[in-house]
Amino acid sequence: MKTFTSVLRWILKTVLDIEDISNIVSSKLIEEYHKYLVSRDTNTNYQKDNIKLIQMFANFLGESMSLVDIKNSNNIVQREVK
Repeated sequence: MKTFTSVLRWILKTVLDIEDISNIVSSKLIEEYHKYLVSRDTNTNYQKDNIKLIQMFANFLGESMSLVDIKNSNNIVQREVK
């Protein structure tokens, strides 16, 4: 019998390669957010779309900045200028 965590990891690995995100903090946050979406019994397509969008944003931020580091829009604008 598979555990909830193993099924969750399989879904995440199959649908999205969150482990490809270079920033570990962002990767863990995305995992936690996906667990939240599952616990809220959201639609699978809704989950995939949301996680994909967050994954793209985390990849844009790169290794040096995590999702936690974003406090306001200036952080994003400054990141684009660099």
